[in-house]
Amino acid sequence: MGNSLTDQLLKAGLANKKQLNKAKQEQRQTSKKQRKGKKAKPVISESKQAAQKAIAKESERNRLLNLKHRQEQKNKEIEAQIGQLITSNEVSLEDGGSPYNFVDGTKIMKIYVTKSIREQLSNGTLVIVDHQKQYHVVSAETAEKIHQRNQETPIFKNEPKKKSDDEYDPYEEFPVPDDIDW
Repeated sequence: MGNSLTDQLLKAGLANKKQLNKAKQEQRQTSKKQRKGKKAKPVISESKQAAQKAIAKESERNRLLNLKHRQEQKNKEIEAQIGQLITSNEVSLEDGGSPYNFVDGTKIMKIYVTKSIREQLSNGTLVIVDHQKQYHVVSAETAEKIHQRNQETPIFKNEPKKKSDDEYDPYEEFPVPDDIDW
């Protein structure tokens, strides 16, 4: 019983030495390929795949939350900058005497201003800005800086009418009195 299968095949004359060596070589190559194949293609269980999917989903959720948080921080910074611009460049309305009416959406709003501020508002050199449900009077340059930071901030500005040379005004001879306010 000590004889191997190869020795038995040789004694019986069913195979020669060359065929046996070729069979051994093929056997070694197939076992080598199987060992390499196992290393190259590891079998991943369903639980590992589910865990990887859960990790990927969680990382995507975290990325979106971080993006949202950064956007909120940026909006807070912009609001703080706008508030600082308004407080440092606001025109004082403490001793405002006469009402100045302006349109905010569909409502007519009223603030009390002096005569010089009224003229500047009418010319467009001063502007009314709505910030946090309060109206502030600032210069047109400050309003432009505010608009650059946030285009959604309501700004009420009068554009002075430019007279063209070819436009005929039949009431040009009759000036409107200065004491009329609406």
